[in-house]
Amino acid sequence: MKSNRVIIGLFLGIFLGTITHAEAHEKRFVQSRYHFVVGFLKEPAFSGEMNGIDLRVSDADSGAPVKGLESALTADVWTPEQTKALKLPLRGRYGQEGAYGAYFLPARPGKYHFRIHGVIDGVAIDEAFVSGKETFADVEDSNTLVFPPLAE
Repeated sequence: MKSNRVIIGLFLGIFLGTITHAEAHEKRFVQSRYHFVVGFLKEPAFSGEMNGIDLRVSDADSGAPVKGLESALTADVWTPEQTKALKLPLRGRYGQEGAYGAYFLPARPGKYHFRIHGVIDGVAIDEAFVSGKETFADVEDSNTLVFPPLAE
């Protein structure tokens, strides 16, 4: 009986984790032809922890994933102060059609800005995404999670 509760709890945790992950991304239509879903690959995002931009692209009409965008689009990430940008290549996510990752390590907590730009089937794309309460979560300070505290 106890093992059944553990299994049910595990499945419930995975299911609820999936819902939370999907809600923590910004969703928008781009050029009336594409549907973009953008956020961090791992949320919540913490400073000093490897992460990246999670981009999913589908056709706005059919909902079909848009494949092969690795060479068509580029991603930029801006620091919280918007003083420096890093150009990142998009890479296809294994086993996930229409899903792309642009990997980086956010060094500081705060609000991050993403820019996705390029050309899809002759359509110019230049979209900015900013973390925040209405979009996807800001990067949190990983020092708040250190246990035991290093300064003891």
